Amino acid sequence: MLVTDDGEEVLAAGDSAGFPAGVRNGHCLQNRSTEDATSLVAGNRSDEDGGEYSDIDIAFKPGRYTGGGYYHKDGVLTDRRTPSGPAPQPGDEAVSPARFSMSSAMRAPRCPRRPRRSRSGPSGSRGRLVHARPDRISMAGMMRAITIRDGKGAADALELGEAPMPELRAGQVLIRVRAAGVNRPDILQRQGRYPPPPGASPILGLEVAGEVAAVGEGVARWREGDRVTALLPGGGYAEYAAVDARHALPVPAGLDFVHAAALPETVFTVWTNVFERGALKAGETLLVHGANSGIGVTAILMAKAAGACVYATARGAEKVLRVRTLGADFTVDASTGDWAAAIKGAGPVDVLLDMVGAEYFARNVDVLAPEGRLVVIAVLTGANAELNLVNVMLKRLTITGSTLRARDADEKARLAGAVEKHVWPWIASGAVRIPVDRAFPLARADEAHAWLEQGAQFGKVVLTV
Repeated sequence: MLVTDDGEEVLAAGDSAGFPAGVRNGHCLQNRSTEDATSLVAGNRSDEDGGEYSDIDIAFKPGRYTGGGYYHKDGVLTDRRTPSGPAPQPGDEAVSPARFSMSSAMRAPRCPRRPRRSRSGPSGSRGRLVHARPDRISMAGMMRAITIRDGKGAADALELGEAPMPELRAGQVLIRVRAAGVNRPDILQRQGRYPPPPGASPILGLEVAGEVAAVGEGVARWREGDRVTALLPGGGYAEYAAVDARHALPVPAGLDFVHAAALPETVFTVWTNVFERGALKAGETLLVHGANSGIGVTAILMAKAAGACVYATARGAEKVLRVRTLGADFTVDASTGDWAAAIKGAGPVDVLLDMVGAEYFARNVDVLAPEGRLVVIAVLTGANAELNLVNVMLKRLTITGSTLRARDADEKARLAGAVEKHVWPWIASGAVRIPVDRAFPLARADEAHAWLEQGAQFGKVVLTV
């Protein structure tokens, strides 16, 4: 049978009954509110030292609450896995626990642990502490995730709902998501203008951080419990995400999940565009437009870490001041005058990272130095622009651009290796620390999108899960 850690009987294995009211407060089986709860004990397994591991699911309305496993020895509960999430309310309808997943990552803060000494095990030894086995992950079931009402719409179309758990395939890891970055491609997808690539999850979200919850066949690097951050083709706005194991990187020491989730999309983008396609070198000058954005602040920090000079434009005196404080060598408020004239007065530009598009295109070409490289990664003001090819020929310019999401898995794996080799040491040393502007709970993803669309942020916007 199962009892609380101070001896009160709760359930026998295989029973189905409501928790007694006395278990609610101060006991290891407390789940914040247990009125009308239904507990299902699904049998026991023997442990090597004679104890038993019972699989217990406490299930309520879909998406509201799930239970976990409890280890007990001779009828004494010695450890537990209590889930987090909204507390059940009186009258909530119990549902089949088969719809839910179990994971130690979903537990709420535990009661004070009172480990008990085991009795003599098979070896005859005494005095060994009894510990719980790790919880198991069920791939079949539902999870909380952000859905888009009617398939597309404004920010308020984002709703917290349910989605099937991801299918874990060979070569992948399943991540228990703790935080997910919010990026402008997510807004475009929400609007129906940027569909996910074939085979990708339709759920929004291109970057996450969390713990490895399960490992697919053929994965050697990662183990359950590893703290990782990962680049995704989609699926980040959810409790779980499956990703190619090669696209995950270890969370740098000293970073929490919120700051780790701010890394993949922006760091991968800046590395491949500024340092690979733009070939920025120490001593050269980089110009960044939209320098207050997540991409902008990342480009400034990475360029400075590489020994480059950085020019930056932003709109508004406060943003310009913060960009300068972050490390930009020369800044221009693009909302007050001719930014191109100011940049030309400061000196020629070797590499220009542009997210504005058509409106800035002619002036971008104008401010580039001979052998300059223009790298376009977004077109916020339009994709069609006129180009004087004579200027390109006379100054021997290179005009390029790229997207990240559509690249194949092998290319993203190559890029992840390059980022880990070159950028992770900058992060570990503190030279690069991406500022997080705001963090919103997953259920408030609509507010996060609305905030990002205003363009008032400085740095990254992140969801906590």
